[in-house]
Amino acid sequence: MEKSSKKEFVAQSHWDGGYENLALAPATANDPIRRMLGATLPHESLSCLELGCYPGRYLSVLGGLGYELHGVDLTPMVDTKLPIWLSAQGFKVGSFERADVFEFDPDRKFDVVCSFGLIEHFANWQDLFVRHAELVQPGGYLVVTTPNFRSLVQHALHLTLDGVNLKRHNLEAMLPLRWRELAEDLGFEVIQCGGIGRFEFWADHQPRNIAQKGLLWGVRKTRPLWNIVPEGTLSMAPYYAIVARRKAQGM
Repeated sequence: MEKSSKKEFVAQSHWDGGYENLALAPATANDPIRRMLGATLPHESLSCLELGCYPGRYLSVLGGLGYELHGVDLTPMVDTKLPIWLSAQGFKVGSFERADVFEFDPDRKFDVVCSFGLIEHFANWQDLFVRHAELVQPGGYLVVTTPNFRSLVQHALHLTLDGVNLKRHNLEAMLPLRWRELAEDLGFEVIQCGGIGRFEFWADHQPRNIAQKGLLWGVRKTRPLWNIVPEGTLSMAPYYAIVARRKAQGM
């Protein structure tokens, strides 16, 4: 996870503490973001950079598409644990750097530049979105995702049952329509933009009173009904995502 000085919503120590005992693993086969990546990006030998790359659950998915993998993050484990794990899976591993994404200067551009749950932890999220775009070469792809904590139902649930975690997120960053405008202004052609996945709700660990515990139990008991909601419904989807392609020079 990255930070920009005095503008981040979460201290780096929070992420490092959570990563200490985290087992690295790729996103599951039914993960909606994984399925989106497979459906919208080329399956060929390309270069890929993930900003805020640890723990790499989607980088490994992109490695499976044949990409050479690069990453930047502030956690110390990006220097050792992550590239070693990716190499052990037989993926093409490029450069991994421990750095602030706003100061990161790779002196090159990439075929795919992506982040998964990064921009919503910053007050200056639009600057970070633009930073992604700056690193995409002509004809390359931009991929940005966030959780959806902003829409009416999701926000009400997180506010009531997941308030501590909610405060770590900038809801102003969860605006797919604004992402589309930014991408188009920066010379990208939008391939997909909006909600991803069927309704889902998760909550972080935090103290809860009896009423909150009961409500959380009740919400989880309704899981068999969640598939009734159409996939990608903007107001209910668990994630927001944009996939866009930079127009080739001369177009």
